[in-house]
Amino acid sequence: LIYSFGQTLSAVALKKMVEVTPLHYVDRIRAPCLLSLAANDRRVPISQGLEFYYSLKARGIPTELHVYPDPHSLVRVDIESDRFINCVLWFFKH
Repeated sequence: LIYSFGQTLSAVALKKMVEVTPLHYVDRIRAPCLLSLAANDRRVPISQGLEFYYSLKARGIPTELHVYPDPHSLVRVDIESDRFINCVLWFFKH
């Protein structure tokens, strides 16, 4: 599905977008989830990630959320290090 901002979606395209979003399948998730979101991501608003996070929590799925300021963590060693450490700790925990 090709989309650009400002484009009006057809009913078919909108249906396809809904079908591929993770939130559409949240009721099927059983595994613990670790989410890393970027507060300033221009492609995916943080509100979408937060909605996914709250939906998982509401269903009792063990979920952990980390929000970082920059969507491109590789440009900042401190952020990439934090993400890496949290991923390792998550795998040891689960």
